[in-house]
Amino acid sequence: MESLGKHIQLLRKAHNMSQEELATKLNVTRQAISNWENSKTQPSVETLQEIAKVFNTDLQQVIEGGSRSQNVSKQKSHHYLFALCVVTFLAHLILSFMDKNRIAGVLFAPGLGLSLCTIMYFVFGNSINNNDFSIIAGYDKNAGYNMETFKEILVNIRLLMMVMTLILNIAYSVIYSVAGTLQIKVSVIFLFVYFANLIGVVLMVNLKYRKSLKEH
Repeated sequence: MESLGKHIQLLRKAHNMSQEELATKLNVTRQAISNWENSKTQPSVETLQEIAKVFNTDLQQVIEGGSRSQNVSKQKSHHYLFALCVVTFLAHLILSFMDKNRIAGVLFAPGLGLSLCTIMYFVFGNSINNNDFSIIAGYDKNAGYNMETFKEILVNIRLLMMVMTLILNIAYSVIYSVAGTLQIKVSVIFLFVYFANLIGVVLMVNLKYRKSLKEH
């Protein structure tokens, strides 16, 4: 079982923060941080609350560890996935200028998919970083919600969204074996399947976390 010190260390590393930087934010010495992480001493309850504020999480997550540091790690992988989505779209776009496919089809399927992915990438990222979940239907900031669960919902939806967009862009390569007159129709089919899967993902993730939204 991981110690409190290990939880603090994992949170610090997940946020790319040195012991010196954390010590400065908490107005303590670097040695104090080191002692906590090595379980030689433990911070006071007041200091634990300050640590939670620094890492934009709650006291429970600092004490018990878990999802916050995992979510930060997941978000790092989102950057690479998003970059791949952009690169694969640009590849199709360049090929369209070389008359390998129709630009209208590229803009209609991979283009709309990437546009929606881009919006969710930045909007969800902003919500996660600022603890603002008003974009989620039915969210009431005055209710006793489990904030970490909301973060997990947005992190997972955004991740699955980018995976689907990347799959769409890769699968769209079949367009090069389709006659030019059929390319728009095939693009419509791709986009329809994409949106159907997107709706399914949102419903699936919300259903999975519905029971754990309320704090006990």
